[in-house]
Amino acid sequence: MIEDKIWEADPNKYIIGADEVGRGCFAGPIAAAAVKIKHSHLHLLKEVRDSKKLSPKKRSEILSIVRENDIEYSYSSYDNKFIDIYGIKIANEKVLEESIGSIYKTGDAVYVDHFKIKKLFSVVGGSMGGMQVLQFISNYPDKASTVVPIACTSSHSAQNIAFNELGRQAIASDHNWSDGKYLSNNTLPDKGLSVARMAAHITYLSKKGLQEKFGRKLQERDALKFGFDADFQIESYLRYQGSVFVDRFDANSYLYITRAMDYFDLVKQFDGNLSNAFKKTQAKFFVISFTSDWLYPTQENKDIVIALNA
Repeated sequence: MIEDKIWEADPNKYIIGADEVGRGCFAGPIAAAAVKIKHSHLHLLKEVRDSKKLSPKKRSEILSIVRENDIEYSYSSYDNKFIDIYGIKIANEKVLEESIGSIYKTGDAVYVDHFKIKKLFSVVGGSMGGMQVLQFISNYPDKASTVVPIACTSSHSAQNIAFNELGRQAIASDHNWSDGKYLSNNTLPDKGLSVARMAAHITYLSKKGLQEKFGRKLQERDALKFGFDADFQIESYLRYQGSVFVDRFDANSYLYITRAMDYFDLVKQFDGNLSNAFKKTQAKFFVISFTSDWLYPTQENKDIVIALNA
């Protein structure tokens, strides 16, 4: 509910709250809405205590108040099919996570305001951080003088999504994952997470890049062993990257982060016209890409430049 403090960036200025509309035996999908407002605006939503008790007319009136006062909000829902498969409890959790999560994208601006920074000299980020940079400047066109997105994209291609799904399925297929409840079972899906990282590392270099770096060089041996140890350097490299990754990363975090990256679509946010995302900003852009990058090839970064010059 609105008065429940789910997350606070600055208790003197902002509060994020959310509420979900449940369903009865014959009701429709479950939905949730989240708002981010200043404490001084709480009186505008003082009647919101339990959304399930609000009439459709009252909900419409509240939405009008939110829009008229430029209050940031987001919305998410899950249909009956999802609820029937996974249950109402999981649907409740998911719908709240998504509605609140989508409003987090404005969190950077909250901190900028908190430290009374009128304008940042530069916002810089690579990969997912690059996506956040693009989202930030499209949301707050006057908050930064320079923008540096590095090796990123305005939306994931089918290939990007495919590689991320491969990683997610590797984790989910690990028996120790236990539907995400591995900590309760005192286990870790190390094997699945390791394979996910190995798959991801393949995308960091193009075919040419992998060939130049590894080729068919053998790993600390003069001949093939005809077994399943790492005969080739590329095998050893991937196994090493996978093994060290599990010591510093959480499996569920990997699932949610890759899913968030797949969902990011700045083009869709602006009705298929990426140039509209940047039309209100006067910031200078320095877009960086790597020709050896298979995950975010140079052409995808050029598409951002084309949109900036449109």
